[in-house]
Amino acid sequence: NGAGGADINLNGNKLTVSGDGDSVVVASGESLTLKNGNIEMTNIEDPNYAGLAVGEGSAVVLDNVDIDLGDGSILVDYGIETASIDVINSIITTASYFAISTNALNTQTGQGVVINVINSNLIVDGQGDGDCTGILMNVPGRLTVTDSEITAGRQAVIVRTGNATITNSTLNNTLAYTEANWAKYDESKWGAG
Repeated sequence: NGAGGADINLNGNKLTVSGDGDSVVVASGESLTLKNGNIEMTNIEDPNYAGLAVGEGSAVVLDNVDIDLGDGSILVDYGIETASIDVINSIITTASYFAISTNALNTQTGQGVVINVINSNLIVDGQGDGDCTGILMNVPGRLTVTDSEITAGRQAVIVRTGNATITNSTLNNTLAYTEANWAKYDESKWGAG
């Protein structure tokens, strides 16, 4: 399902995105702005857990929206050299592993990603097992979180590379510590991506 080159003002209405299980893809070089309403994404079964996939050189703006990604994430997939995501005065909820994620599967490409979260709330419950993160930044780029709250199971934010600035924000993790889940970080290698 392709999307891009659109500036959609919901004017307080609800947009339901459903279909054949594919993610919504913002095509290369396009922009998608969704503002002033509610968005519900259903039937997202993308193998990369993308509900909203951001393409090469693309920009996504969520402004004053309450978006339920269902089982999906906002994903900048591997190999994307430049892309931007702005979340402003919004609420993002998901049952996936991430609310916003990059993918470093190919370590030779993928950089210049800019993610801004301003006065927003990200809530992630991680497929019910708590293994989830609000934002994963694992490609070179810039992450800025300001006046926001991020709540997820194992960790609120992971920054493996790039530059991150988090100010006047609250980061919450809800998964209780156990030896088993700590061992995933202390003794295990990362999987693909």
